[in-house]
Amino acid sequence: FYLLFVISLFRYSQEWFYFTFTWGVEDGLRYFQNGQLIASSQAPEDITRASDIFTQLTIGKYNAESLDHYGNLSVSDVLIWRKRLSDDEVLHSYKISREY
Repeated sequence: FYLLFVISLFRYSQEWFYFTFTWGVEDGLRYFQNGQLIASSQAPEDITRASDIFTQLTIGKYNAESLDHYGNLSVSDVLIWRKRLSDDEVLHSYKISREY
């Protein structure tokens, strides 16, 4: 079985923005935009999957092999950390990104 964390974003900026996802066993999935917490999901759904395709990290496209739809977006940098960032670390990461 798998755990599915869902965060629904109904609106997002049409301008450049810095976004961060964090995940931890106790905190669940958390979404930050420009260093500020926007949404979180602490209660996962138990789901059963026939295959493991949904555990792949895919940027700009749905992570289902059967869908070949890419979003209309530009990505300048991708950072993957070995640990869950604290809220202060997310904010600090955003602030130093603005210096360049």
